Amino acid sequence: MKSITQVTQELLLIREKTFGGKAKGRYKMSLSNFRVLCERKRLDPKFLDDIISYAIEEGLVITVITNYICVVEIDSPLSYRPVPKSVLAEFLTGSEHLPKESEEDE
Repeated sequence: MKSITQVTQELLLIREKTFGGKAKGRYKMSLSNFRVLCERKRLDPKFLDDIISYAIEEGLVITVITNYICVVEIDSPLSYRPVPKSVLAEFLTGSEHLPKESEEDE
């Protein structure tokens, strides 16, 4: 069985490989292949949660979607467009719920 650190480092190395028509970057892997990579008979939820947490420290965001893990660089979701207060206000019953100032006002 591989450690959380070892698996995360391997996920980082996979990100640098050329495949799927791209030189490097985001990718998905079936949970069964991920289990094999981890050298485990089953994926314990705590082990998976620990990898997800440690990967963030290493600059990766890992999400589990249906039967896949999806791996993206942390900068990718951080560059998404922020929701402005004007849009958020449409879904709130009162403006007292909105913070006075935020990055999302831009």
